[in-house]
Amino acid sequence: MKRNFIIGGIIAAVGFLILGLTFLIGLSGNYKSQTAYTNKEYTATSKFQSVVIDDSNCPVHIYGTDKSYIYIKYSERRNETYSFKASKGVLQIQKHNNRPWYQFFNLTFSKGDLEIYIPKSDLQELNVDTSNDDITVEDLNSQIMTLSTSNGSIDMNNVKISDNLHVDTSNDDITLKDVTVTNGEITGKTSNSEINLNNVIAQSISMKTSNDSISLENIAFAKSGVFNTSNGEIEDRKSTRLNS
Repeated sequence: MKRNFIIGGIIAAVGFLILGLTFLIGLSGNYKSQTAYTNKEYTATSKFQSVVIDDSNCPVHIYGTDKSYIYIKYSERRNETYSFKASKGVLQIQKHNNRPWYQFFNLTFSKGDLEIYIPKSDLQELNVDTSNDDITVEDLNSQIMTLSTSNGSIDMNNVKISDNLHVDTSNDDITLKDVTVTNGEITGKTSNSEINLNNVIAQSISMKTSNDSISLENIAFAKSGVFNTSNGEIEDRKSTRLNS
């Protein structure tokens, strides 16, 4: 009797195990089908003075182009889509995130991507806001530029701005290389990460971090240069005050 009871328990346990594995396999297949990304493209042929980007959990790459239109490459999946709205010279790019709670655990380690190609000289303002990923801006001119993320780096290369530049992140690096702000100031802050400035010119520069270093190389400012860190070094290889 006892032996039959043990055998019955083993059979029941095996049955529950098979049922559980079947459920997990089905859930995994359903999860993958819902989280797979599809690459898409968008072209805006009108001229825009401003581009506003509202994203999250996705790297944003912005490049200047010699084309006369804005060209966008992006990735969508179920419950995670983009909208594009053009009004009065402003192009708004916004992510809509309606994922169920379990999709916020990225079991496939896949991620979307947003690439935007903007005519080099037409822009008056660029505003980028994302989170948990990087922002990259290269070969672009603008009057005003504001870049904000968290837990992601900000990298700028060969950028010219006439008025003001503001960069803001946390827990990752800020790197500005070959960046010129003609008539205004550069302000930026991060935490627990490095700030690296190389060949940067502005009327005023103010950068702040914590628990890491600030590296300055070939920096020039006309009015003021303020660089603050805690628990880190400031390495100044060449800072110059311009004649204002």
